[in-house]
Amino acid sequence: MNWVFVAICGGVAALLVRDELRIREAADDLAKRILGSGPEHVPIDEGEFPSSLRAQLVRLDGVLEDLGFDPLGDFDVTEPFLRALGIHQLARLFVSADRRTYVALACITLTTDGKTTVFEDFRLQFVSEVEDGRFLYTLEGEGQERQLDPPELEHHSSPVGTEVAELWRCHRARLDAEVVRAIPDLSALVTSQRRESKLRRAHLIALAKRGLTRAQVRALGGPENAVLARRIARQLRRRIDRPDEF
Repeated sequence: MNWVFVAICGGVAALLVRDELRIREAADDLAKRILGSGPEHVPIDEGEFPSSLRAQLVRLDGVLEDLGFDPLGDFDVTEPFLRALGIHQLARLFVSADRRTYVALACITLTTDGKTTVFEDFRLQFVSEVEDGRFLYTLEGEGQERQLDPPELEHHSSPVGTEVAELWRCHRARLDAEVVRAIPDLSALVTSQRRESKLRRAHLIALAKRGLTRAQVRALGGPENAVLARRIARQLRRRIDRPDEF
C-alpha cells in the first residue's frame, strides 16, 4: 500500500472537513443576520463615541444645526447579531426644520478583548421616506453593501469630501416632486426605519433563496474566495428555505 498516498488523502479529507465546518458556520452567521431583527435604538451618552472622532462629531453637529437640523439624540443602532460580535454602529440623529428629512451621522466601532477601535469614521446620510414606499438617500462615497439593497432604496452618491451643505442642497432638489412622509419626532423616525428594515429583510431573503453571488456574499461579510463564497451561498439557501432545521 502506498502510505504516502494514504497520508495525503487523509490530510485532504481533514482539510475538506474543516472547510465544510467553516462554510456551515459562515452560512449560519449570515442566515442569522438575514433572518434577525432590525437595528435597535439604545440611547447612549456622547462620551461613548470614540474620543478620536469627537472633534469631527462636534464640527458636523455644528454644520447641521446651522442648516436648521434639530438633534434627536445619540444611539447605538446596531443589529443584535452584530452587537453580539462586538460591532457597534453609533449614531447621532437629526431631523430637518420642515420634518421631511432625517440625518444619521454614524460611525462603526469594533470591541475585542475589552478594547474598542474605530472601524469606520463618521458617515453622514440624508434620508426621506416617500409616501409610495421608496426611501431616498443622499450621501457621499460608494459602498459595496448597497448591492444588497432593495430597489425601493434610491441612492444619490457624491464624491467623498463633498460639503454637507451641498449634499443637503442635492437632497432637497430630489424632494421637489415627491410627497414625503413627515418625521415630527423620534418615534416617527424609528417607525420609518423599521419599515425600511422590513424591506431590506424581505429583499435579502429573496436574494438568498435565488442564490447569492460572490459579491453579495462578500457584502454580507463573507469571504473573498469565489469557491468558498459559492459553497456558502448554497448552504445559506438551504437555511433560508428551511430555517427551522438549523
